Amino acid sequence: MKLENKEKQLLKVLLLAILFYFVLLRIDSVTGTLAAAGGLLKPFIIGGAMAFIINVPMVKVEKYLEKKRLKKGRRALAFFITLTLMLAAVALFLTIVVPQLVQAVSTLADHLQQLTDKIPALLENHSSNLTFIEEYIASLNINWQNIGQQLIDWLKAFALALVGSGSGLVGGVVSGFTTAVLSIIFSIYLLFGKENVSCGLTRLTKAVAGEKISAHIFHVCSIAYRSFSNFLSGQCLEAVILGCMFIAAMTVFRMPYAFLVGVVIAVTALIPVFGAFIGGGVGVVVIAIENPVQALWFLLLFIVLQQLEGNLIYPKVVGNSVGLPSILVFVSVILGNSLMGVAGMLVFIPAVSVVYTLVKEFVLRREALARPPASDGEEQAL
Repeated sequence: MKLENKEKQLLKVLLLAILFYFVLLRIDSVTGTLAAAGGLLKPFIIGGAMAFIINVPMVKVEKYLEKKRLKKGRRALAFFITLTLMLAAVALFLTIVVPQLVQAVSTLADHLQQLTDKIPALLENHSSNLTFIEEYIASLNINWQNIGQQLIDWLKAFALALVGSGSGLVGGVVSGFTTAVLSIIFSIYLLFGKENVSCGLTRLTKAVAGEKISAHIFHVCSIAYRSFSNFLSGQCLEAVILGCMFIAAMTVFRMPYAFLVGVVIAVTALIPVFGAFIGGGVGVVVIAIENPVQALWFLLLFIVLQQLEGNLIYPKVVGNSVGLPSILVFVSVILGNSLMGVAGMLVFIPAVSVVYTLVKEFVLRREALARPPASDGEEQAL
């Protein structure tokens, strides 16, 4: 007996409902299984993310080499150039940040030393006014011996716990190193064999889902790749623009540590919307070590530039790169931060862009179907 299409659809819905019911009954086992699977797949997930990030500039380098008609070893050269540029950026960051950070710490140590030198004289000059502290401490009847014994017991317990967790710590370091090595190897394999991987996944999807459903899956994947790669490029561009703005403004107003603060703000600005505030806080602390008054002026400068960046630059650069209106960029950041923290902010903007593009295409198709056909006179006029 053959089933009609409606009966087949009803049977599928019924089977899915039964499966969902049993998942809810065994939710603890399901979550445990998913967590275990996530642990096993962790190197491949991290490696895939690394490959995706490296692939964004690597594709542009490879296209440039293709224009130069370089065929032999083009991919290996593109990978080497991309990796060199990324390592050079990290080295430049360390070259700029570390010396100025050492200078800031040295300045802070000098201030602390000066303050330490002044404390004895200050206590001596006001010793007559501090007798009430001694009288108050004496009136508390504190058992210092009991406190000392409790402190010793706490240190013993802490030492035993530290020794007991030594094997776990070593195991964690070994596991982390193994995960890092496997992730790097897997990312390199994906970058050098992405055509083979793509072809294999395409054939598997068509064999499982069929041509029609596969076409929709490939279309969504294409939109997702474009949205995520454009978001990554736009976020990096926005961070560079913001960092340059701070370096230029702080140099004009002769504020200390202009390059240090500008680079730190540019790096933290990779976190959407809220990242620059982290860099701004670091800038206030570092400048306050040198000159507290200039730290207040920097805070005012930060508020002005942050308003300019948040309301004008970020929505235009990042919003346009992923094809989202400014209001949806802001909503995506708020939702992502509420649900997943920093990772959510990085993921939700391109994810919402994918949904926005699909909804927009759906609306355009429905409007095209609902539009009445043109008459002969209208066709002739057109």
